[in-house]
Amino acid sequence: MSTNIIVNRICEQCGKNFLAKTTVTRFCGIACNRRNYKQRIRRSKVAVGDAQVLQTRTQAIMSQPAEFLTQLFCPGWQDGETRAFPERTGGVA
Repeated sequence: MSTNIIVNRICEQCGKNFLAKTTVTRFCGIACNRRNYKQRIRRSKVAVGDAQVLQTRTQAIMSQPAEFLTQLFCPGWQDGETRAFPERTGGVA
């Protein structure tokens, strides 16, 4: 089945107007199609690399001791006694 439909489209890669022979054509030619494909591949590789960097940084942060989450010990207090700051516990000392 053949149709003689011609659709005026704008290339998604370069932005030029062109006449498409089908309603699903996205690019003005093979060069723009290839450029777009290579850009998509490049973006996906960069996204994978970014995810790996984020995972590595998260693991490094999580493996560090969380001293800021421990309770405070003061040598002037009785042995083994710990206290939290009132502003961190809602005003109760």
